[in-house]
Amino acid sequence: MKTRQAYIAFLIAMVISLTVVAQEEICVLEDGDLVFYLDQGWDAEKRKEVSVQFGLDSLMLEQILSTPASGNFEYEGESWSILHIEGDKIKLSKNIGEMKGQMNWKKDVIFSPNDPASGLDGGPGYVDMAYVTYGVNRLTKSVIIQYPSGKTKFILPEHNDAEEVLISGSFNGWSTSGLPLKKTSDGWEIELNLIPGKYLYKFIVDGHWIGAPGNALSEDDGWGGKNSVFYKYNYKFELENFENSKKVYLSGSFNDWRKKGLKMSRTSKGWILPMYLKEGTHAYKFVVDGEWVTDPDNPVVRPDGAGNFNSFMAIGDTTMFRLHGFTYANQVRLAGTFNDWNPAELVMTKTEGGWELPYVLSPGNYEYKFIVDGEWITDPHNPYSIGHDEFMNSYLAVEPNWTFSLEQFPEAKEVLVTGTFTGWSEENNRMIRQTEAWTFPIHLKPGKYLYKYKVDGEWMIDPSNPAYEENEFGSGNSVLWIESEGFTP
Repeated sequence: MKTRQAYIAFLIAMVISLTVVAQEEICVLEDGDLVFYLDQGWDAEKRKEVSVQFGLDSLMLEQILSTPASGNFEYEGESWSILHIEGDKIKLSKNIGEMKGQMNWKKDVIFSPNDPASGLDGGPGYVDMAYVTYGVNRLTKSVIIQYPSGKTKFILPEHNDAEEVLISGSFNGWSTSGLPLKKTSDGWEIELNLIPGKYLYKFIVDGHWIGAPGNALSEDDGWGGKNSVFYKYNYKFELENFENSKKVYLSGSFNDWRKKGLKMSRTSKGWILPMYLKEGTHAYKFVVDGEWVTDPDNPVVRPDGAGNFNSFMAIGDTTMFRLHGFTYANQVRLAGTFNDWNPAELVMTKTEGGWELPYVLSPGNYEYKFIVDGEWITDPHNPYSIGHDEFMNSYLAVEPNWTFSLEQFPEAKEVLVTGTFTGWSEENNRMIRQTEAWTFPIHLKPGKYLYKYKVDGEWMIDPSNPAYEENEFGSGNSVLWIESEGFTP
């Protein structure tokens, strides 16, 4: 029998995807309720299939299907509603807002992204920082103040006749209590401890939800209204001098090198732009009255491969790339998916035992190669690779949050893991035999994934994972859910 935590986790997986109904309607969302349509006529095999695919505790399912009358059903502290509708059909339902357990359903379910490959950073009301590369606020009034201490003050002007004002957002799971603002002579205010990132929020004035006046940045809330958007900054770009210039913009790899995307503000010493930036290494330049300029106060510049140079900065932990040996080489460079395979940009430093280059990477999966005196080679000390022959690249997972493991087939020559996260490519993710299992570490963004193993050319689902879905071939796909870590205010 599944544990309560596993039971709740499986239900979350179903609701987020809204695609669990394959050939018959078994689980749906109806007006905020999680609804199961069950059939007392199911045989033992069908009941087992439903239990596995939809995460329903097998004992709970048997008790429900043997219940003769409609009414309330209690199971492990949860109260469900049972309604006998027609024939042997049973409607099992519960309001999502009443779900208990460690998960915050309103944050992790209703507002979660449906498709991790959609390119969206989250559903309405929810922020998945894995998809947020950078951000700049658009305040028309001084209604948000970020202090060096890390605290952030939110201000709601006026509303002097209100009895209570609350703030609610992605930083507190959209709770309608617990964060009251303090009344001042000019309105209301509150200070919160927020880590760098993107946040969505609204004010609740005497029970009425409103957006943030003075904040011009917003996005759809999924209910026909708008959520105000705020970025907690973690970096500040500065360009001194150029006082006589009319307009200065910041452009870089983080905004696809748009020439007029990020306008800088004039100061007494030059120009400035504070912003949020995702962890990793970023190339950038300033655009001064239409002319591209590297940062004169940043000594870190690298060639762009087209005869020009870019300035570089980084946020986060450093990954050390090392190539052992090859001390006879005159020059070794590094290239990979993290720098668009630019062969001229990253020159490695020669050491006593080989070559090395420190480089900051955000959590994710990367491919790379070394270029030794013009010859491209994979990393001889890294067993993980992607592709074949001349198209083979070394593979690196930075801060992996999942490891695929297959504890069988010790005599197999090649084992791959593939799925929706690779577009079902049969070239990617070659597993390595370690001790008693084939393994492959990976960093996956929150969401649902389908996958299979390919053992010496033969496809198979994961024998250690009971969660699966049928496919058009009738052979099934294993199901994996990666949950969002969220934020701590």
